[in-house]
Amino acid sequence: MEEEPHKKPPFDGESARRAVITVGGGRGFVIQVAEPNPNQKEIRLMGKFRRPRRWIKSRVVVTASHCLPHLPPAHPAAFRHERTYQALLSPLDERIPLITTECLFADPVADIAVLSEPDDQIVDPMTDGVVSMPC
Repeated sequence: MEEEPHKKPPFDGESARRAVITVGGGRGFVIQVAEPNPNQKEIRLMGKFRRPRRWIKSRVVVTASHCLPHLPPAHPAAFRHERTYQALLSPLDERIPLITTECLFADPVADIAVLSEPDDQIVDPMTDGVVSMPC
């Protein structure tokens, strides 16, 4: 009897509940995405050639764009601080938003926005609150 190569794991209601977060006055959900690694060159480590990971995993938040305090500038060369929102995200059980986020994409017509962790150069975790995504 052969095993199925892509067998689905059983549904976990607790992790699904933790994936839903508060975004401003609305809700959003956290998903994990994989991006191609731009540094695919082989490197020499301890006398052996090693290839770094092919994919880099990160988390993003998908929400409605009307949950944002304001839309980011619709310009491809907008500065990162113009797309960064201070203290916008929080877990469902928290009253005060603590997590700073950067808007990667917003479409006011389709009412969808994608948020991510801000660039390290912009946010100082000591002064601007928690920077890591929940889950």
